[in-house]
Amino acid sequence: MADIEEILKRIQSHSGVEGAIIATSEGIIMRSTLEEQITVQYVALIQPLLMKTKKTLQDMDSEDELTHLRLRTEKNELIIAADKDYFMVGIHKPSP
Repeated sequence: MADIEEILKRIQSHSGVEGAIIATSEGIIMRSTLEEQITVQYVALIQPLLMKTKKTLQDMDSEDELTHLRLRTEKNELIIAADKDYFMVGIHKPSP
């Protein structure tokens, strides 16, 4: 757990980072630097997106595997690192 806390501190120290979340692949929140309600909302929306993305990738190439997903909107950039058992979301305010 100390490693997780150190990772979150390091991520949070970067300019423009608004928050970070670590959750299990089932959507159980492990750690977050955001408010609970916002964290729950992000995980509830991102977890199914990751599952669908992994399935789509497997359908396209069964030997490939999802490791990162990057989404950019007008307001935020989400950088998602996906593992077999966990995923991490970094919420970043992109520079113009």
